Amino acid sequence: MARSVARSRRARRASDWNRRAVEAARLGDHETAVMFFTRALEGAPREPSPRFNLGLSLERLGEIEKAAAAYSAALALAPDNVNAARRLSALLANYRIECPEALDARGLKAALAFETIDREPVAETALRHLAATTELGVLRAAARRVYAGRSGPGADGALPSPSIATRLFGKSAHALLSNDLFVRALETGINRDPALEVLLTAGRR
Repeated sequence: MARSVARSRRARRASDWNRRAVEAARLGDHETAVMFFTRALEGAPREPSPRFNLGLSLERLGEIEKAAAAYSAALALAPDNVNAARRLSALLANYRIECPEALDARGLKAALAFETIDREPVAETALRHLAATTELGVLRAAARRVYAGRSGPGADGALPSPSIATRLFGKSAHALLSNDLFVRALETGINRDPALEVLLTAGRR
């Protein structure tokens, strides 16, 4: 009973902070709005609406990295939030995120499910996120070295044969192909990286 009462109080306080944040944002006071949305999320961390609105205020303040993180977090909680997907896509198309690992992988995956947004910058950022948080970064660097050895002076520039790619990267590449975000990013983005083709060749064997 006591826990239920405490939860109810936290929810009411969170709702009050959110209401005050929305009003501050409406008046153009986005610094205050950010502070109030943050307080609201402390009491209701799984509410997607304050996270999305936090992203809007952060974007207005020029806090692009934090805004992108807020949009991705909102999408992780509400994968059908097309407005968050649109804002995230627009940010990623216009700015290079220096810390893609700060974005929520579930939110990136959710954004890639929308056919009505520009998914190319989301896919590119998703691959950078994976390069920072999984084996992809190390594997892609190794695959690039292999490809560079075949594209230098006197080389034919061809990708390694499937058997060579499999021998070098097979097990690890198979693991990557079981990562939903990696697969979704490749399905919806345009791959211009020969190193990824090397890994894909190995993973498909």
